[in-house]
Amino acid sequence: MIRSLALVALLPASAFAQGASDPAASGATTPLPSTEWTTYNGDLAAQKYSPADQITRENVTDLELAWQYQTGDVSDGSGDLPATVWSATPLYVNETVYLGTPFYRIIALDPATGEERWTYDSESTLEALTQPALKNRGVTYWEAETPVEGEPCQKRVYLGTMDAELHAVDADTGALCTDFGDGGIVNVNQWNRINEEWPLSLLQPPTAFGDQLFVGWAGMDWEYSVASPGTVFALDARTGELNWEVDFIPREIRPRTGTANVWASMSVDEERGIVYLPVSSPSPNYYGGNRTEPIPLATSVTAVDVDTGEIVWSRQLVHRDGASTCPDIETIDALRAQPRNGRADLRHGRTPGPRFGCSGRSRGPDAALFRRPAPVARSR
Repeated sequence: MIRSLALVALLPASAFAQGASDPAASGATTPLPSTEWTTYNGDLAAQKYSPADQITRENVTDLELAWQYQTGDVSDGSGDLPATVWSATPLYVNETVYLGTPFYRIIALDPATGEERWTYDSESTLEALTQPALKNRGVTYWEAETPVEGEPCQKRVYLGTMDAELHAVDADTGALCTDFGDGGIVNVNQWNRINEEWPLSLLQPPTAFGDQLFVGWAGMDWEYSVASPGTVFALDARTGELNWEVDFIPREIRPRTGTANVWASMSVDEERGIVYLPVSSPSPNYYGGNRTEPIPLATSVTAVDVDTGEIVWSRQLVHRDGASTCPDIETIDALRAQPRNGRADLRHGRTPGPRFGCSGRSRGPDAALFRRPAPVARSR
């Protein structure tokens, strides 16, 4: 069974009362002044913050419906299609709202009226290949630093699919950018060379910076003890060619484990030229008896040079993922009891050391974190 899914836009009633008529009724195509939301998390720093101030605590209860758009891309799983999960964050950039759907379509909307400007259908396989349900967390926007007037695809929107395809379309028209990969599509699974159990699902939109796309992937890691080892790919945003890749599992251990992948969103320090990667745990989940050797880059925050793919630093948050884990005690302490300066485990861009000591007393601002022995018994 398929049901409709609506994207809803709300405006304060005062926006209409103070001489700004209903945009849908007036036929306006220029949105009200606003701040762009250019990435899944708002900006490259992944701050998830907008300085927009039109909606306030005082007027939020007066919001009125401005428009709604029905995508139709929803399934409850009772028919021929798997169930869907809505995980996408729409982008507002290029004076357009862009969203990806669980059926792997891109929809471009007029932000003032909700009218459809264009749609793109990837015609992807609608099968739950690596996840319990169909899902998509959104799309990526990129534009050339110096656009060539009259040339197509100077602004692009990218969409990943569960079957490991990355599609690039013109942000203004929705037409495929044929200079990207094979006619506008890159098969990321071509680099899935070790322990290939499932396709490298592109559910989280890539992170775009400069002329590169940083691509992570997801898989069915909870089902397999041996699986594809975690890798992040840096692709040329124009051609789709592989610039570099970075791995997180030592080669000698790969025949017995896998994943330690980056399936969540990344962030970028534009000034330092660093992309920060949230690396997940190695497989199998919750057990490490088959991988007793250290995997220092797994379950970490890892900083990578955007130009070379070289690791700048890495901070492992959990050592030896398994039934008995050894977390970084100082980090846990900082989260449980905030230090006096009110900051916990803030980090420099180029070093893994904290900017502020977690204890707030005896150690300097650049003191290295250390591990404490596990307690022998809990006190009651």
